[in-house]
Amino acid sequence: AKNSIATILTSEEEGFLKTLKKGGNILSSIIQEAQKHSLKEISGEDAFKLKDTYGFPVEEILLIAKDSHVTVNLESFDILENQAKERSKKAKETHHQEVKSSDYQALFEKNGPTRFIGYTDNEAEATIIAILKNGKPVDSLEKGEEAVILLEQTPFYAEKGGQISDIGDLSHDNAHFIVKDCQMPLPDLIIHQGVLQEGTLLVGEPVMAKIQIERRELIENNHSATHLLHWALQRVLGEHIRQAGSLVEADRLRFDFNHHKSITQEELRQIEHLVNIKIRTNSPVKSEELSYEQVQGRHDIKQFFGEKYGLKVRLVDIADFSKELCGGTHVPALGRLGLFKILKETSIAKGVRRIEAVTGKKAEELINELEDKLLKMEKILEALPSQSVEKLSFIVQENAELKQQAKKHRTLELNKLMDQLQENISTSNDKTILCAKIALLPSELTSFANALGAKLPHASLLLALEHEGKCQLLLKLSDDLVKKGIKASDLMSQLAPLIQGSGGGKGGSAQAGGTHPQGIEKAFALFKTLI
Repeated sequence: AKNSIATILTSEEEGFLKTLKKGGNILSSIIQEAQKHSLKEISGEDAFKLKDTYGFPVEEILLIAKDSHVTVNLESFDILENQAKERSKKAKETHHQEVKSSDYQALFEKNGPTRFIGYTDNEAEATIIAILKNGKPVDSLEKGEEAVILLEQTPFYAEKGGQISDIGDLSHDNAHFIVKDCQMPLPDLIIHQGVLQEGTLLVGEPVMAKIQIERRELIENNHSATHLLHWALQRVLGEHIRQAGSLVEADRLRFDFNHHKSITQEELRQIEHLVNIKIRTNSPVKSEELSYEQVQGRHDIKQFFGEKYGLKVRLVDIADFSKELCGGTHVPALGRLGLFKILKETSIAKGVRRIEAVTGKKAEELINELEDKLLKMEKILEALPSQSVEKLSFIVQENAELKQQAKKHRTLELNKLMDQLQENISTSNDKTILCAKIALLPSELTSFANALGAKLPHASLLLALEHEGKCQLLLKLSDDLVKKGIKASDLMSQLAPLIQGSGGGKGGSAQAGGTHPQGIEKAFALFKTLI
């Protein structure tokens, strides 16, 4: 535990110092820029960005600024900080007003909570106690209309605790309502959102409420797998692991947790191995309802900080090794999960990691997909499975060597081209000029011009190339012309229109790109005249 705490503290300290250093470097740049333009003040915008983005204390900004003989515009800084606080306050108020003005409050007070029977039943007869269309109560619903339906009891699980909602049908002999989503706008009030496919529905009439069983089972597999994953993470990485969020869907699961560093491939394998060992035991998954008083203070039960628990809580117990308070639905026994496979592990925030994984059929499909890729690679490599890694390593090494040889050969070619180009040098009014159209890739032009300029410091260069119907010009002035204040960008602004292009530059160098290669020779002639 001491080692873990020391590692976390060291990591946090290094991270803070890195952030502070980055902020300090940016502040130094801001001060230098201000001094460069004879300004004696740092803007409130710059100061606020340093504090808001990089966590740089405003007191430190003021001290460093004072040492550099500049001030900080605290008036605009305070305005920006107050605006940020106001935005945060309004966001909280808006959320509060939405909840307070909910159309469901009156319905809840009138009808009481919805009885959830989905832990034991996948379908049940239930009575419609309310229909809401466009947020307003109505007595009936016609074909094609979207609505929210409330039942006095339901097997549909409403989205909460990271588990997505059930979908399914509400129906009787003359009507069919498709449930697309279930939510819980108030504690213990379950609403069914969807569209009436056939017939008419009336408030007070009974319907058969039926969830999509296969989808629910896939969700249950992944929810039970999150409990196993949580347990395995604590076994492999340490007891400090705490859930920081989760998402349980039919296709996959996502589990966020607090941890200070990335997880190695070996650790991920260990985690997978432990989960799959437990799956093969086919241990039962039991659940029971207890009073919150009964579980308070029990260290063997995972309880999540910040979670709001009612007077009654649901304890999910997997073979006595994983005990968590959880309102979600789970498998009756672990064997139904079949197989657990981690898709990826990433960082989503400072000190928070995320694991995405699949179970059962999806895990099989993942393995089949990986096998297909390996088989395809073996076919391309024309190698047996046992030889494919060695052959691939040989090809990579051989490719690197060939690239190195090609690079050396290209360097020799370019050096030879530089020597040949020197024959094109001309003199006009005591100015040394070199104009040439060369066969290079666009990516090679700048480095080639720099190397040629280094060899010919007293020459002014205008190089051109044509590539895939387009062209480029690169102008490089001799040192003596630059010292006289002649700007390459000014010259290029006159040359670029000849190739129907535009460009720019700074100091003694400028470039332009165009779509009219036929104008290159005219650009050469004008350049000689301008020089």
